[in-house]
Amino acid sequence: MHIFIINLKEDYERRKAIEAQLDHLGLAYEIFSAVRGRDLSPEERASSLDETGHLRNEGRLPTPGELGCALSHIGIYRLIQGRGISHALVLEDDAWLNPNLPQLLAAVGLRPPCVPALTYSTISNN
Repeated sequence: MHIFIINLKEDYERRKAIEAQLDHLGLAYEIFSAVRGRDLSPEERASSLDETGHLRNEGRLPTPGELGCALSHIGIYRLIQGRGISHALVLEDDAWLNPNLPQLLAAVGLRPPCVPALTYSTISNN
């Protein structure tokens, strides 16, 4: 199973922490360079965001960080689709991994792909 880590280039310590966990578990991975929302030009922001829809649904515009996060995930999903990858695990660089992850991934990888699905799970202390 392909494993992708979303990481801002300058977040070296976070990248090293997730790499150490994956290396310890014997799992191969690929680093995906995250989008820094605050570095987007007004044109890039406008072309990647339905402001009216977001305001209607959320009552506010996304923060630059939220937009960068969303664009990072969209970018990696496009990469997965473009490579024809049937199963992938996408992690952010601050994930804490369960020691049983290799066994879980092996079990998931045995299942044939079916209807394309996207699952997003998050836990936040905020």
